[in-house]
Amino acid sequence: MSHEKIFPGSHGNFEIELDATGAETNIEYKILVLEEKNIPENFEFYAETTNSKGEIIEKTDKYKTFTDLAKEKLFGSIEQKEGNQKRKITVYWNWKDEDIDNLLNIKDGTLIFDENNNSSLESTLNIEIEGKQI
Repeated sequence: MSHEKIFPGSHGNFEIELDATGAETNIEYKILVLEEKNIPENFEFYAETTNSKGEIIEKTDKYKTFTDLAKEKLFGSIEQKEGNQKRKITVYWNWKDEDIDNLLNIKDGTLIFDENNNSSLESTLNIEIEGKQI
């Protein structure tokens, strides 16, 4: 997905687009987390789901892990009717800067140090979208 560098105090988002155009029945979908690794403990994830018209149909609370967010909120159904076949899930993340001088607030990760003793953390988030006709 992305190989950008982030740091305490940074934030951003990514989008998951679902398109059931052409489906002959309603579609049930679920976002599955295959791997979530090296996410700092003071991270926050939350999401907003919009329909084909761009109207917000759900806004979530904040979760400490993307896995928890996906399990609790990133699933649903898309009715098979004209103009309603698309969903966009915008996932927002925020790395709170309460611990800006310390990258060691990670659950299961290892810091990488370069020749100048600068540290970095490689994080991983792999997801899969499961869908079925209902």
